[in-house]
Amino acid sequence: MTHLIGTTTLYGTLTTPTELKLHSGDVIAITANGGIAQQLTAKLRQEVALSGVAEWDEEGAIVSFVVDAVVNYEPVGLVAAFREMREKFGRYLEDLD
Repeated sequence: MTHLIGTTTLYGTLTTPTELKLHSGDVIAITANGGIAQQLTAKLRQEVALSGVAEWDEEGAIVSFVVDAVVNYEPVGLVAAFREMREKFGRYLEDLD
């Protein structure tokens, strides 16, 4: 059985301090220790970004996720996200065809 392990940031809604509902609708179990667990409890039923170490199975499903940090995250709409990207990176894209 082949598994991939790596660091990533996951985005979703905390349904419990030990479960994250991803934007795809999948619910995954998460593990956090100490102060991180307290931060998660304070963010229940909110959209969050969590950085940590994930393990994926051979089909690409996340089988475990250990939270290292709660990332500063504020969800925005698609139009606002593209506007911000254009403002920050537009000058680099002007010459692309």
